[in-house]
Amino acid sequence: MAQEKMDRRVRRTKTLLLQGLIQLMDEKDVKDISVKELSDLADINRGTFYLHYSDVYDMLGQIEESLFQEFNDILERDLAINGIGPVISKPVLLDLFIFLDRNRALARALINSPSILLADEPTGNLDPKNSWDIMKLLEEINESGTTVVVVTHNREIVNAMQKRVVTMKKGVIISDEEEGAYIDDED
Repeated sequence: MAQEKMDRRVRRTKTLLLQGLIQLMDEKDVKDISVKELSDLADINRGTFYLHYSDVYDMLGQIEESLFQEFNDILERDLAINGIGPVISKPVLLDLFIFLDRNRALARALINSPSILLADEPTGNLDPKNSWDIMKLLEEINESGTTVVVVTHNREIVNAMQKRVVTMKKGVIISDEEEGAYIDDED
């Protein structure tokens, strides 16, 4: 019985903290949110916050991990039931939409105005027109004040964008140019 009460209290505390974090992230960047401010808004003691998280970034990381785990569980459950491979059925789509609706406020807060956006091969497997549409969108995001890091092997895009280019080879930076260009891979 005591364990059940503790679990309920922990869930309530984490829910209050999550609601407070969502509210604060709607107003400001996560880097500007203090534990004191979040604890005061959630009306909990800072010591209670530190029982669960080491700082706001740890809290955000745990929340993101939990969301991704729940999302993957929905997909894996459907694939296990169907047994037919990566085909998404109507029931799993419904589960995914319910998941997205339930986490709408958190998702909006997470993507509202990030200070940095990492795009890993955002144009991979896209036709040239859609690739350029994606790059224009990323450029607009960058112009609005977000640092955008694009990882790509697309020579045409790298050369046309004329942005800062950091080239790595085997995990080591070999070049960092302000208006760089694609460097051929030479052994």
